[in-house]
Parts: sequence; structure tokens; C-alpha cells
Amino acid sequence: MSGKSAVRAIGLTKVYGSGHTAVLAVDNVSLEVDKGELVLIMGPSGSGKTTLLSMLGGLLRPTSGQIFVNGTEVTGLSESRLPEVRAREIGFIFQAFNLLSSLTVEENILFPASLVPGSAKAVRRRTAELLERLGLSHRRRYLPRDLSGGEKQRVAIARALINDTKLILADEPIGTSGRHKRKRSTIEGSYNQPRSKPPISRLSDAVQLAGLGFISGGGARFGATGARAAGGG
Repeated sequence: MSGKSAVRAIGLTKVYGSGHTAVLAVDNVSLEVDKGELVLIMGPSGSGKTTLLSMLGGLLRPTSGQIFVNGTEVTGLSESRLPEVRAREIGFIFQAFNLLSSLTVEENILFPASLVPGSAKAVRRRTAELLERLGLSHRRRYLPRDLSGGEKQRVAIARALINDTKLILADEPIGTSGRHKRKRSTIEGSYNQPRSKPPISRLSDAVQLAGLGFISGGGARFGATGARAAGGG
């Protein structure tokens, strides 16, 4: 395994149910992505993209296969160890935002930092920077119910970035944000990508087409037999 890997997966398979009701969501996918690379997984609804990202992020156990995040095998970790490793190693931007309704914008962003030892002063400073960068400073004390959909999405992005993890997994982070150019710029800027007009797929290092085969555009190494997915988003 490359010492530069941010994430590596070997033979990932996920089956929901059993017998005649079994649904194969992800089928024997292997991939390796180096630190600093930006890789897109593209495919139609139901092709297994969310299932694959959830497994890579340690949120869902695969039926079979192994996952290494920054050198740590997350598939072998106990449920008690997983939250700390996820907070320290992985930032996850959820398609449905998953904000905690009883916490303010600032508290939602800070929540992952509470799971990782570190300087409270440094975390507060980073939170202020993210709030400013994402245009949320004036909303820092608002609850999620008082935010627009675009604002909730930006809070979710800030929360994923707060611990400065080596791996960011984003499930359609700009899928509903056509008029919010700030969010796209922030995500691309986090990977030192140029802010220019070409489609975002041209700014990535590689593209994986879920359910439709495989295209490699750069340094990421995929050995996928295909995310041949049935059901499971």
C-alpha cells in the first residue's frame, strides 16, 4: 500500500437483505486515492455512490472487503473506536446535511472537534475562518430550522473541514447549489484547484463512473470490477 494513500479499498461488496430479497448495492470495488487528489464518483441515482462513500467513511460496514484510511484499517475497528477515527481522519459532507437541530450553526461546526484532542483556541480560530469564508458569520448563532437549504449545506461543508482531515468525502456537496458559487469555490480551493470555468470533472484527478465502467484521468489507481449497483443510492 502506498504511504501517500488517503484511502484504499480492496474488494468492497455490500449486499442488503438475503435470499431472494438480497440487493447487491456495491460489487467488488477496489480503489486507491493519494493525498491531495480530487476524485469524482459519478453515476445515476441508485448506482451505489452513497453506499460506497458511506463504507469508505466508516459509516457503513461492508459485507466483505477492507478499507484503509490514512493507513488505518477502519473495517477492523470496534464500534467504540470508530467515532474517534472518523473525527480525526475523515470529513463527511452529507447529502441531507444531517445537522443537529438543537445546536447552533457554530456548535454544529465545532461538534467534530470535540471528539479530537487539540487546542480549543486554534479550533475557535478555524471555526471563525470557515464561517467567514462560507458567508455564515452573521448566522453563527442561528439554529438549523432558521436557515435556508443553501446555508445548511454550507454549515455541513464547514463541519467537514473543521478538523483539517486528510480525507474529505462529499455526497453531492454542490448538487443543489447552482446559485451558490461560493461553495464550489471553497471546495475546489481546499484542494488547491483553479477556480475557472471548465466543468468540475475536468478539475479532478480521476473520475469513477459507478455502474457504467471505469475511466481514469490521472494518478488515482482503481481496480474496480465496477460498482455494478442495483438499488441502494
